[in-house]
Amino acid sequence: MLQVLEPESSGAAPVGAAMSALAAGGERSGAGAREAVASDAFLAISNLRKRYEGSGRGATLALDDVSFTIARGAFLTLLGPSGCGKSTLLNMIAGLDAPTAGRIDIAARTVFDSERKLDLAPAQRNISMVFQSYAIWPHMTVRQNIEFPLEHGSQQKTLSKAARKAAVDHALEKVRLTAYADRPAPLLSGGQQQRVSLARALAQRPAIILLDEPLSNLDANLREQMQKEIRSIVTDEGITAVYVTHDQKEALSMSDVIVLLKEGVIQQVGTPDSIYYRPENRFVAQFMGWPNVIEATVSGFDRDSQAVHADSPLGAMRLLRVPGAAEPRRGDRIDVIMKQEDLRIVAPTQYVEADNVFSLPLVRQVFHGDRLEVICQAGDKTLAIYANARQRQTGPLVSVACAPEHLHYLPHEAGSR
Repeated sequence: MLQVLEPESSGAAPVGAAMSALAAGGERSGAGAREAVASDAFLAISNLRKRYEGSGRGATLALDDVSFTIARGAFLTLLGPSGCGKSTLLNMIAGLDAPTAGRIDIAARTVFDSERKLDLAPAQRNISMVFQSYAIWPHMTVRQNIEFPLEHGSQQKTLSKAARKAAVDHALEKVRLTAYADRPAPLLSGGQQQRVSLARALAQRPAIILLDEPLSNLDANLREQMQKEIRSIVTDEGITAVYVTHDQKEALSMSDVIVLLKEGVIQQVGTPDSIYYRPENRFVAQFMGWPNVIEATVSGFDRDSQAVHADSPLGAMRLLRVPGAAEPRRGDRIDVIMKQEDLRIVAPTQYVEADNVFSLPLVRQVFHGDRLEVICQAGDKTLAIYANARQRQTGPLVSVACAPEHLHYLPHEAGSR
């Protein structure tokens, strides 16, 4: 059902090529393409690999043994830096690119399986896609842009004219464009044109909606507004969504589940708060906001309280054992993750006995409008604290407190900074 079509005049070659595939029906391979598979997951990615053969430079492994599942109605985000494989993975779910190996199941139906040589065409996967470009036909009205795939795509034989109108009217209402239905689409603002693209995807009632960095062309304020609108609309419609972005804040604010990738390999899968507060490696910790990372050495462990004692450039500190981690031993080197917002600037009487408290030399203060970043010296490194924007420090030393339960640690990674 993936029927979002690209205007020929746009000049966007990659999207235009994708649109040609979207309009094409029929199976590309595999006699048993419609065979259902038993699965509790609505979308299941199993051992997916993608290898691009280069000319004279060897092969490039874009995805390496990627596996995850999500439930019906979930909002999943593929997150990572440029070149990590997130858009490649999205295109494989859509059927716009074929994996080298692995399997993809959508709604308990296998749409790709390398072992069975099964590969359903995009139009048979019951998905819609919202591209980074708005993909608006400039010679059509808003209504015509939304209705066109229903008239000319795979649903044209199953939907009556009245049903098509009802689907378009519902989509227009969801994106708050009913009053603009008969307006030429190019006369809309960038945010409104992106709503048209979203409405066109919703009107097809897909099993899954795929969104490839749809907000990257919008300014910061409009992007934040559209994040809330997209999440609200998709959730209200009960549609499963897979969203691609390199923006950490966007992923944290919109997602039920985040899949964080680096160089084609999954680094962590989890809820936004688990990935943010409990990163599984240093890359995840630093990618999710560049927290303070302080090297420390374990000096003791209390099994009864699960308290980890460590020596660091800040001084002695106390943490809590990470759930599921091996029991720390004296002499173990660890990297302590200290979130800027979890550190507090305190007076001598403002902290509780259980807090870690450090007195650190003030280096500088950076005003961000909504907060003040206070930077202190910590051995040969600096430590940043987020404070109230009006809480400017005046003395040479700053008293910094942090609760042990707000600290996280990882095994030390040699050579990391």
